[in-house]
Formats: sequence, C-alpha cells, structure tokens
Amino acid sequence: GDVDQLNFWISYETGNLTLAAEYSDYDWNGDDGRAWMLLANYWFNNRIGGTLRFSAENFDKFDTWKFSVGPSIRITENLLTRFEYSYAQSDIYNTGVEKSNLDVQMLLAEGIFTF
Repeated sequence: GDVDQLNFWISYETGNLTLAAEYSDYDWNGDDGRAWMLLANYWFNNRIGGTLRFSAENFDKFDTWKFSVGPSIRITENLLTRFEYSYAQSDIYNTGVEKSNLDVQMLLAEGIFTF
C-alpha cells in the first residue's frame, strides 16, 4: 500500500519545563487524515516529574481524541519509571452521533533504562 506522511515537531525547554507540539498529515491508501498533539512535562525535582498530553486524530473514516496525565519517577540515574492514565474517545463510524462513540480508559506502566 501507499503511505505518505508529513510530520512537524516543535519543543521548547526552560528550566524543568518542556512544552511540545506535533502535527502530522497522512494519506494511507487514499484515506486522508491529520493528527496533532500538545504536551507539557515538568520535573518538580531531580526524581519526580509529571506529564500532561492532549492529542487528536481526524481521518476520513473516524475521529478520535485522547487526554493523558501521569507521574515520572527516577529510580536511579539510569532507570526511570512512568505511569500514565489516559482517557480516549473515538467516533469510530464517523457518524457524529453520540451513541456511536467508543470510550477507552487506559492505565500504563513503563520502565526506561538508559546507558
């Protein structure tokens, strides 16, 4: 299949705060769509941080959005753990009717080891 994608990412860091935005334009086998994301990450000290993120996708066949919030905890210099709660809603049939929405809640745990 044919896939075309154009992606832009911008971020700004000042002190313990990182702000970021992303935009993508897709063409997946003739299904056109756009996706975007806004993110704010703040480190309260050298061990504990938090992230807020909002994203949305708008395609010919469906629309969806997601909100995420979660803490990050640095266990050691090389090991970071992250937890995230996300709520998403999708009009999977693109009807615009409230009853066709699919609501999803997610709880994620992640470990990141760097060396």
